Amino acid sequence: HKYQILSLAIVWAVVHSLLFWRFGVRNMFDSAVYVRGADFLIEHGRFGDFYHLFYAVYIILLALFRWVFTDQLLPFLVFQCLVSGLAAVALYRSGSTLFQDSRAGFLSGMLYLVWWDNIHWNIAIMTESLFCSFTCFLVYFLVHFEGKRRQYYVIVFLMIFIFFIRPPGIVIILVTIGFLLQ
Repeated sequence: HKYQILSLAIVWAVVHSLLFWRFGVRNMFDSAVYVRGADFLIEHGRFGDFYHLFYAVYIILLALFRWVFTDQLLPFLVFQCLVSGLAAVALYRSGSTLFQDSRAGFLSGMLYLVWWDNIHWNIAIMTESLFCSFTCFLVYFLVHFEGKRRQYYVIVFLMIFIFFIRPPGIVIILVTIGFLLQ
C-alpha cells in the first residue's frame, strides 16, 4: 500500500508541475467573479451579490487566503492542489475498500489524477476543483459508512459544504440521501 500511495504522490506532483509549467496560473471568466466576491467580503464583511451565497464556501475560503496572504492567488491554488491530492488518496482508499483490492483503489486514484478535464481546475480560481475534491471525500465516507451518529454528522456537513461550493451539488445531496435511505 505504501508504494501505491507513494506512486500516487509522485503522479500528483508530476501532473500539477506540468500543469503549472504549461498553463501557469489560469485566469478564467468566472475567476474574476470569485476574486471580486472575496475582495468585497474582505472589505465590507458581507457578500456583494445574493448569488454569491450559492458559492459561499468557496468565496469565504478565497477571501481568507487573500486576507492572510495579502491578495495573492497562488497560495489558494496550492491549497486546491493539496486538497486534490488528499482526494486522490481518499479515492484510493475508497476503491480499495469497495472492491477489496488495492489495485482497484490505485486505479481509482490514478484515474482521478490523470483525468485532465478535472484536474486542470486546480490551477484556476474555479469552484470545480474543490467541488470534485470534496465529492471524493464524501464518497470515502459513504464507502466506509457504518451508521454511526458521528458519520451522519460528517456526511451532512460534507453535503452542505459541497452545495455551498457549487450549486449543482444538489445532485450529490440527492444521491447521498438516496444512499442513506436504503
